[in-house]
Amino acid sequence: MEDLIIKNCSPVLGGLKTGSLFNCSAEPNMLKAQINSLNQKLSQKGVFIYILKTTPKFSLIYVCRKTGLMKDMDNIEVKSFLRKIGYTSFHFDDLIETLMRRFSQDAAFPHEIGLFLSYPIEDVIGFIKNKGNNFKLCGYWKVYSDEKYAEKLFSRYTRCTEVYTRLFNSLERNIEELTIAI
Repeated sequence: MEDLIIKNCSPVLGGLKTGSLFNCSAEPNMLKAQINSLNQKLSQKGVFIYILKTTPKFSLIYVCRKTGLMKDMDNIEVKSFLRKIGYTSFHFDDLIETLMRRFSQDAAFPHEIGLFLSYPIEDVIGFIKNKGNNFKLCGYWKVYSDEKYAEKLFSRYTRCTEVYTRLFNSLERNIEELTIAI
């Protein structure tokens, strides 16, 4: 599990990004035990791990920084957008609970997930309006607004992942040491 988190969530661990998402095919009970153990270690540094959805083939894992999510959600446009689609509370636990409920209720992927992953609101709205087409740039997400800003972020995320992967795989640092406290 730790290697998957390093591979998919290094920018979160490094404090560059609010959240990341990935699939994991581990057996559900073993996965829950691993996540509980990691949450005990990483929550002290502000990083939390959730299983958003489980299917017969995989579980969808969300790794996030509480302070980052609360900062991202403290935006008038974001709150207005989320209220329109059923979010009623902007407390951390309520946001996560509503997101999990939306994943379990609908076969479609709830597009607001981008807001939980540090995507700009303009790009989330652009994705929905354009049905995933007509984007300016595609990297960590589909960009509909400021591509120069996104290119810089994509580069930082990629570099962070490369460095974290090298340090983790060479056993120079473990996941706790790589997770920055914010």
